[in-house]
Amino acid sequence: MPKERSPTNKKKETATTTSSSDSTNKKVHESKTNIKPAVKIKMKFPCTHAFECTSGEILWGQVQCMIRGSKTKAHDGVNGPTNSGFSGTILQSEFCYRAAARKGKWVVERFVNPEENWVGGFIIHHEDISGKELLERCATVGISLAQSHEDKQIVYVNRYDWSWHSGSSSEVQKELKLYKSKSKKKKKDEDEDYRGSDEEFGSDCDDDDNKLGGNLQLIDASEYDSVMKLLSSKHPEECVQYRAPNGTLCGIHVCDDNTEYELGWLIFSGKKHTDFPESDELVGFIYDSSYCALEGDFEVE
Repeated sequence: MPKERSPTNKKKETATTTSSSDSTNKKVHESKTNIKPAVKIKMKFPCTHAFECTSGEILWGQVQCMIRGSKTKAHDGVNGPTNSGFSGTILQSEFCYRAAARKGKWVVERFVNPEENWVGGFIIHHEDISGKELLERCATVGISLAQSHEDKQIVYVNRYDWSWHSGSSSEVQKELKLYKSKSKKKKKDEDEDYRGSDEEFGSDCDDDDNKLGGNLQLIDASEYDSVMKLLSSKHPEECVQYRAPNGTLCGIHVCDDNTEYELGWLIFSGKKHTDFPESDELVGFIYDSSYCALEGDFEVE
């Protein structure tokens, strides 16, 4: 009969496995700390070249949503959330927070109440599409908890599906910790668009609750690491564009000082993506940062 393994051997085996795991984690951490960060550029509206989608995939939502989107290959589509269910008295759905998006230049516009001059939210869309038309279509849909609206190329994102109601600050802190540098980088000011290094902006990386809501980010999925490297040092507090280390504009961060509850609408083209033939092609996103539900008269700027 085979000899039974002694407890001592078991202990040694466990120690070896743990050591191997620690070594792997250390290598992952070191590889991410060496990544070059994206930089921030203050956004001016309308931003007709906000960013370029080169990979054909976009991560969307707040930072905890992008973290989840980075860990899946699945895409959001016209069928709506991956699942929906009641939790207490609220209806909460889950998304992939990753979409197959039309390649090329994307635009960011604001929609503003002309009489009282307050910002209702933001329209992020491919340059081939009219932002005003997207806003009108989504306003017709409005709040649609059961996705029961007629325009099936639009998917509604409810207030409980993201933002402060999704993810946790510990989840964010754990991910950002992988990207934090051991030493400060030298300050750079190599062109007129650069708005200072992360150290010049200061650091609020311990205040992760502020990152969970009150903003929307859309980034080219291929630049997730460079954007997270930037966010590990300083989270934006204004509307900015992200520029990748290779010089390409790769994403946006938009926010509103008066945001409490946030709504969203994903808009698809009605076609499958050329690079991902099983996935629906995303061409726009409406972000309601004022919780107006797109009700009222707005001007696009």
